[in-house]
Amino acid sequence: MAFDKTGQWTWKQFFICFVICMGQVAFGYPASVIGVTLAKIPFLTYMNVVNAEGQFTSQGNALIGAMSGVFQAGGCLGILMVTYIMDKWGRKAGVLFVSGIGLFSGSLVCASQGVAMFLVFRFFAGMASWGALTITPVFSSELAPPAMRGFFAGMNGVCVAIGYSFATYMGLAFHDTGGSSLEWRGPLALAVIFSLIPLASLLIVPESPRYLLMAGRVDEAKAVVRKLHDVSHADEQHFAMAEFYQMQRQSEFDKTLDASWSQMFTRKSYRKRAIIVAGFSFLSQSTAILGSVIIDKVGRRPLILIGFAGCLVTLCIEAALVATYATPVPEVDPNMVGIRAAVAMLYVFQVFYGMGIDVPLWPYCAELFPTHMRAKGMAICTATVALTSLVYLEVASTAFANIGWKFYMVFISVTAVGLVWIYFALPETNGLPLEEIAALFGDHDDVMVYSEDIQTGTNAGELVIKQHGQNEKTVDHTAEKTDASTHREVVGVDI
Repeated sequence: MAFDKTGQWTWKQFFICFVICMGQVAFGYPASVIGVTLAKIPFLTYMNVVNAEGQFTSQGNALIGAMSGVFQAGGCLGILMVTYIMDKWGRKAGVLFVSGIGLFSGSLVCASQGVAMFLVFRFFAGMASWGALTITPVFSSELAPPAMRGFFAGMNGVCVAIGYSFATYMGLAFHDTGGSSLEWRGPLALAVIFSLIPLASLLIVPESPRYLLMAGRVDEAKAVVRKLHDVSHADEQHFAMAEFYQMQRQSEFDKTLDASWSQMFTRKSYRKRAIIVAGFSFLSQSTAILGSVIIDKVGRRPLILIGFAGCLVTLCIEAALVATYATPVPEVDPNMVGIRAAVAMLYVFQVFYGMGIDVPLWPYCAELFPTHMRAKGMAICTATVALTSLVYLEVASTAFANIGWKFYMVFISVTAVGLVWIYFALPETNGLPLEEIAALFGDHDDVMVYSEDIQTGTNAGELVIKQHGQNEKTVDHTAEKTDASTHREVVGVDI
């Protein structure tokens, strides 16, 4: 490919993508903080989940399920709303929307004066959090260079894990408060801070040049590409020119295509991508840093296959250990070695899950779709995750109470089948520009320019564009004309 790694790395671009990905903390923290909140006796008492003696009330179990469920339900609405906003007003508008809802809901969840108020604003918190989960992979993928998109956009999974970790740590930090409401209001209040992170990022993060081109704002898109690269350096100037030219030509074509939801399921190649995204997202729930560093080196497919295979093996071992040594745990002389091994296996599982599933899931699903369908494609991904999580959360407590370790067999079976499906269904996208992904699904005519056909011209500011497997055309910023006799097209691509 002509787009090698020369000219693709800049600290500026890395920092911008990192700041965008930090918005995922606004998902991970609120999604996980409910776990530590439900472990707080003052909270359970205040919300009438348990009585003064610490026993569950008649509605206690139902309330616990609702407190988790409304978050996912709100997420489904948030995903649809932010998808519309991203397509209509841009990626930055989507960030503004989810941040605003996050600030509003986070404040009122913390200030809840009863269970009804808590459930209502927990619903809105789900809107904001799942909306953030939808927009940040799209935004970061569209700003990342092809050769390092896995690393730059893979930080989404890392930041989700950071959010999970912060929630756990804050649960411990507010543990010793003398039984006051600060024990549970404190961790909930911090969600507001994490909603401020993506809001503050708008001061330094540019709009996606791909969205700007789709909106017909060519000069603004060109200015963003120039901002992302140090065009005073020859190699990077050439890359920036070639990248912008490819994006511009592709956007001109994409604007002529149908971008409706119906197209997602009626056009064969789009439907195939939707199935892959939904299937991968479902399997990710039916089963970080390291992962984001190596994803561009080993590729998406190998990392995903390693992740699912590792999760499958550790699930099998976990189920066997729990069945043997903890069903139930003997009151006299329990086998502590076996029990500790079961706990250790959960940590090993998390290594495989974080490295091979959570890190590649978000950039992979975001990059499969063309620009005019990317927001909708990502919505399918996050909606599938939300709905799958909702189902498993609702049935998990009942399943473990009734069938114990055998519930693991559900996940083992699904993961085993899914591993085979992934091997045959998922294409490799590593290093490809977003504009060329369509060719992997048979839409070769939808790719306007291939990066391997873009070469440096003999003059400054000039690119030589080969017609894929045919003639050549010269692209020069000094004029705009088409010479039909020589099949050479000269257009403005100055950066």
